[in-house]
Amino acid sequence: MSTGWKWVWGVVVVVVIVLAWSVYSKENRRTSSPESSMHVGAVLPLTGGLAFVGEDYKQGMELAAHEFGINLVVQDGGADPTESLNAARQLEEAGVDVILSAFRGASLSIGSSYGKNVEGPLIFATTATSNKQPIGDLGKNFFALGAEMISAGEVIGSYAQDTCKSAATLTETTDAGLDKVAGFSQGLGETKVVYGDTFSPDTTDFRTLILKVKEAKADCLFIEVRSNAMVNFLKQIGEFEMDIPIYTNSYSVNADVVQQSPSAQVEQVIFSSTKLYNQTTEQKKFFGAYRQEYGEEPNDFAAVGYEMVRIIAEASKECGRDRECVREILRNLDQESIVGPLVTDQYQEIKLTEYGLFGVKDGAFVTVQ
Repeated sequence: MSTGWKWVWGVVVVVVIVLAWSVYSKENRRTSSPESSMHVGAVLPLTGGLAFVGEDYKQGMELAAHEFGINLVVQDGGADPTESLNAARQLEEAGVDVILSAFRGASLSIGSSYGKNVEGPLIFATTATSNKQPIGDLGKNFFALGAEMISAGEVIGSYAQDTCKSAATLTETTDAGLDKVAGFSQGLGETKVVYGDTFSPDTTDFRTLILKVKEAKADCLFIEVRSNAMVNFLKQIGEFEMDIPIYTNSYSVNADVVQQSPSAQVEQVIFSSTKLYNQTTEQKKFFGAYRQEYGEEPNDFAAVGYEMVRIIAEASKECGRDRECVREILRNLDQESIVGPLVTDQYQEIKLTEYGLFGVKDGAFVTVQ
């Protein structure tokens, strides 16, 4: 081979090596360099009446961030739409690619401000909504978990099969509550639901409903109720001396709330998270890591927070900081998780049937005529 050809082949080899190293470096940066991973922010209610909820979400999110190597910054939104929107703006100024939201008022506020701004950060929310027919559009940049209500009810219904032969169900008149009851009934399989009823979200006296449950001779009860009413419900069920299992996976009810009730009734309550989400290999791994890190059992809030960060981390592994790539993954999300199937629907709308329909302007709620 002539000297000229040797020189040409030498150049070709060098170019091939450089290109190969460039491709390798790009892929390696995506999987190992913090700068190639999505920068994630979270707006959580860390103060105020929902502080215990926000702290649970925070711990689950931080556990996942550490495990998957995600840069996570958490801001307090105080369970207030305006404060939450201000917190989101601070995260945007800090350069985050994704903002996680775990409170419905915050999700509406942030989503209405950022959802249609495709140049801004992606908004990924869990909003305690159901997978019903949409009523509006918060934009292509807003993604909410949509069907977890039905699957959450079905999981606890499946667990109840062994101890529940004549079930009763009670729920607030909300889409989420009705979906959970539907899921619970599906999970029971052949078990007969002998009594079912709904009540206003403002209900504090459950005696009439409890009496009907007792008259129906139900041997277990599923209830979807708000945290500020759960204590009343348990005290009143004690008045009727009903010693039956009480199943719940209300996101606003956790062990701290139930502990305010009489001890006899506390022992009757079975939570979906600590009783059910500890069966598969991935669930056991999560439970073990959470106990080791925080010295306590995780609940639904912590588990969902963990999954939200995991989903972003896995999308980031594939996409780096390419928001359009991550947007496409979130748009088509449909996968199993430690809390059951997680999906996002096409439009991500939120339906507030108990108070009418609302919009959000500059962080404040306004009625839509």
